[in-house]
Amino acid sequence: YTQRHASTPISYFVLGNMYAEKGDTAEAKASYEKAIEQNPRFHEAYYNLALMHTREQEMDQAKELVQKAIELDPSNKSYQKLAKQLGE
Repeated sequence: YTQRHASTPISYFVLGNMYAEKGDTAEAKASYEKAIEQNPRFHEAYYNLALMHTREQEMDQAKELVQKAIELDPSNKSYQKLAKQLGE
């Protein structure tokens, strides 16, 4: 699947969600990072990547990523809620 189909930011994002659901945080993070690499304005990918870092107790990275998501989509309540939980 990954080599044939995951060539767009959306594909990587969906793949990341699939890995996240299965509990494969490392692969989920890699997929979200590829989505962001291809589309640096993909705020949902920043948010989901922040969630994966939170799962791993990597709070500094999570804070940085959720702040980027908020910069790109300031009115998103989920992003603001996570930032608040992380102490931003």
